[in-house]
Amino acid sequence: MKRSVRPTQLLVVASLALAGVGAGHVGGYFLLAPNHHERHTLLASTGHGYLPSALNAAAFIAVLGLASVFLIGLGRGLRSVGRRRGTLRWSHALPVAQMLAFTALEVGERVVAHAPLHDIAIVLALGLPLQALVGFLAGRLVTKIEEAGERLGERLRAADLHVRRSRPVRWRPDAWFRPALSAFAVAVPARGPPSDLVAA
Repeated sequence: MKRSVRPTQLLVVASLALAGVGAGHVGGYFLLAPNHHERHTLLASTGHGYLPSALNAAAFIAVLGLASVFLIGLGRGLRSVGRRRGTLRWSHALPVAQMLAFTALEVGERVVAHAPLHDIAIVLALGLPLQALVGFLAGRLVTKIEEAGERLGERLRAADLHVRRSRPVRWRPDAWFRPALSAFAVAVPARGPPSDLVAA
């Protein structure tokens, strides 16, 4: 049975992609400007002055996203018998989302900061492959986390079914007597008073 992508999964993709873009941003500018002073000047001149402080927020978003992925897998394991992979492939969705977000963010930051765009091609040529790599590795990690949640959900579901099946059946007198009394009432018709009393 094929399932469509859920809105919660799209939100998780967006949150993890933003966190991945932040990590890829830092890695890309480390490669572009290895010297700390040059890198700081480059970040400030291209509208990236906020980037170092934004890493904490990106890490927090990533933790929330990974926890959500685990809960998605857990819920799937609790609902289904046997693991079935969803239609969403994290290792495909995250690289695409990160590359799109990185391109839009780079252009937007430079336009807002009134920074020149003459070197945008170099930044994209270096940053896009890095974003794809980070997204792919993150997607593999997310897949493992989702599968771990799904396996846990299946075990909890199997344990719950085992407890229900092994639970002793309590003897209830009414459960046995009521059907018997009903059958007896149907088999034995009701009798009226004797005919000689009716005639009198």
